[in-house]
Amino acid sequence: MRSLLLIAAFAANTAIGAAAFPPAMSPEQPASAYAFGAAAGSQQTLAVASNGQMAFAVWLDQRRGATDLYGSRIDAGGVPLDPLGILIAAGATGGDVFWNGTAFVVIAEQQLQTTFSFVTPEGVITDRKSKQIVNQLTATMGTGSDTRILFEGDHTAMILDSQANIVVGGVDLAIPFLELAVAAASSGSEFLVLYTMPGTDRPLSADRIDRNGKFLGTADTGLTLAKTGRTLALAGGPDEYLLVSRGSTDHTGFLAHLDKSGVKKSIGNFAPNDKTLRISNPAAKPGAVFDGTAYQIAWTTSEADGSAHTWGISEPAGNGVSSPPLSQFLSWTGTGYGVVMAKAGSSLIVITDAFRAGVSTSIDSVVSMTSSPFHPALSLTATLQAAPQVASSSNGYAVVWNEYGPDGSSRLYLRRFSQALAGAPLDAAPIEVASDPNGHAIAASVAAAGNTYVIAWAISSTTSSTTGNNYLLRRFSATTGMWLDAEPVPLANADELVLGSNGDGVLAVYTVVCQTYERCLRARAIATDSGAPLRLNETIPTSVTAYQLSIASNGHDYLIAWNDNFCFYPCDTLFPSRILALRLAADGNALDAAPLVVDGTPNVMQELPSMAWTGNSYAVSWRRDGSILGAHISSAGVTDATRQILPASFNPLSHRLVAVGASLLLLTTQEYYDGSITTTTTSGVGVDPESLLPTGEPVLLVADQPPNGSASAAALTTGVVIAYDRVEPAAANVARVFTRAFGSVTRRRAAR
Repeated sequence: MRSLLLIAAFAANTAIGAAAFPPAMSPEQPASAYAFGAAAGSQQTLAVASNGQMAFAVWLDQRRGATDLYGSRIDAGGVPLDPLGILIAAGATGGDVFWNGTAFVVIAEQQLQTTFSFVTPEGVITDRKSKQIVNQLTATMGTGSDTRILFEGDHTAMILDSQANIVVGGVDLAIPFLELAVAAASSGSEFLVLYTMPGTDRPLSADRIDRNGKFLGTADTGLTLAKTGRTLALAGGPDEYLLVSRGSTDHTGFLAHLDKSGVKKSIGNFAPNDKTLRISNPAAKPGAVFDGTAYQIAWTTSEADGSAHTWGISEPAGNGVSSPPLSQFLSWTGTGYGVVMAKAGSSLIVITDAFRAGVSTSIDSVVSMTSSPFHPALSLTATLQAAPQVASSSNGYAVVWNEYGPDGSSRLYLRRFSQALAGAPLDAAPIEVASDPNGHAIAASVAAAGNTYVIAWAISSTTSSTTGNNYLLRRFSATTGMWLDAEPVPLANADELVLGSNGDGVLAVYTVVCQTYERCLRARAIATDSGAPLRLNETIPTSVTAYQLSIASNGHDYLIAWNDNFCFYPCDTLFPSRILALRLAADGNALDAAPLVVDGTPNVMQELPSMAWTGNSYAVSWRRDGSILGAHISSAGVTDATRQILPASFNPLSHRLVAVGASLLLLTTQEYYDGSITTTTTSGVGVDPESLLPTGEPVLLVADQPPNGSASAAALTTGVVIAYDRVEPAAANVARVFTRAFGSVTRRRAAR
């Protein structure tokens, strides 16, 4: 699918006021070049399989903002052969992998559907099969063409062959109602399923099934979940099984040898009890595999001093429990999570899910290998970009955005672009505005007046319900590309802040915490000529509570709009709210005695206002019950009747009005859900400035956006520019920021 779609019927000389959306003037322009590092988001490794020469690992990956199933081949030296990852299935909740003799078969769980993808040793997906399978647990038996796959769910079992064909389904197990299967594995020609009953001791029972689905019986293992804990891994050996866990408190290494029926033969420990260890969430599940001679066990520990380690030990098969020496595969600063293992050639491949301090990922899968100091990341991506905003000056336009990584910090970047046809960047590289060493999002706003950009941002990463965030501002020359302020200037302690421009100066409008769950309006003028940026005091435009601020200007004064009520979590009542508006002078003082009620429909939520000056009046839009509504407000502060701009045919996450010459455009970022996959896109449509009715059908502008994707727009002297984020395949499917310009004519100021 193309990432940016335009309707070809709109030629470059189409009249803007009559078009659904103006034609593109420039190609799509990336905000910056790629910088690859540890995969963005979070990864949770599910399984790894081997064909004898190489391994194939599968994991859940959140790089796109959703949860997808990815895979990668790994050679016998422990090197990932697909460093950007292979996208196997979107919207997955679990998965597994096995070798069927000719391909790695990747099992992707997607709600009630299970998809089998066949991946060759060359990394090519050659076939897919989908089936309706209710499964809670999977296990594989054997390798090559004789492989069997067990699915357990709702107290029944289903067995498939190596080509994902059903051998038998609906095998009744002895698992009683309310009991839950917790582990499964195979030994020889049988499967073993362990399950437990809710309660205090939670005894573990075992069911046996042969390779053709025949139920062979049930047994009491002699173990309880109170003893083993919940982080269970089960490995099949020579007519027996090895059960390993982190014990009842996740502070030890518990193991038990089970006979072919699942009955305990002996118990022991593979690691001593250490109550000082930090507990991870999700739990640090160990890994176990029988390599033909002995069981190999690997696990992680998170030490009290902030360090973490992956350990390994070899456990002989049989009834006895030995204590061979430990080996350390991997050491890092951070936290350890789960481990999966496989044998590739003569090498033991160990994949650790680890949070590594200073790496921009939540959980990073790292490949470690016995007797090797080489520990590469399982998958790489470009750095993640988000929350783009754009403002235009007399010298072009500038985009600001958040960027995460390649280290553990987040950064707020700025870059200038030409408004010429090519839209080329004016700066050799993005300019860092601010950073957060903890990797949190940096709330920011940008506006331009003349040749000056004003950027305001929060230095606190999260909003406090009692204090808000400390906002700073700094001015930047659109002409020279240099900072006009030697250092950032403290602006306000605010919960939410927006910037607006009247062409000569900038006004900051923000909310402060006036009570625990109430926000009150404040404003402060920012000068854009030489000298100090703050020369006037903060103003209090009104005492009415305010949320979801929006600001626009007619070239002299300002209009602000907001929602006067908001439901903070936890919230079990739909709070009614109104859309209010207030005219402000350039110094931030109110021009009206009281706010205007734009929409006061009782018992419903009106939210997310947006505004633009059309040349004769302000156009105001907002969301109510999924529809986009609108009204006019004159420069004298008179509002007219509400009308519908767009019906509730989608879930609009956000929308933005932008006036471009004599035309008015509306951008909407919307979300669609088809039952398994959430799709986010941005569309644009022309709006008649007088009637506020669309002049055509919305045109898809940006596809493949992340779930929290957004778009911003600003008028240029030659048209309009939009800045947006979208998932970029060349960046290994992470969201990146792009811009594109569209045509129009010069906009108008208000008459004095």
